Amino acid sequence: MRLYTDHLKILPREEKASTDSQVTIIQPPNSKVVAQGMSYDKATEELTLSSRVKGHYQSPRVSATIEPKTHTNDKVTKKK
Repeated sequence: MRLYTDHLKILPREEKASTDSQVTIIQPPNSKVVAQGMSYDKATEELTLSSRVKGHYQSPRVSATIEPKTHTNDKVTKKK
């Protein structure tokens, strides 16, 4: 996951970060969230998006095992 913003206020001792600027969060393969403002608290692992939140989530594809096949005279047969 990657987070992009123009301004980020970080409070190292409190382990917190926040911004009133636009935030874009990208998570492969095709998930994207855009919001106006956010706050993050490392102690509680809570990320709060403040307003105008819009997003698209696409779950990562689960790899499937595909058996190899050969094509002979329009027939499909499994390789052994």
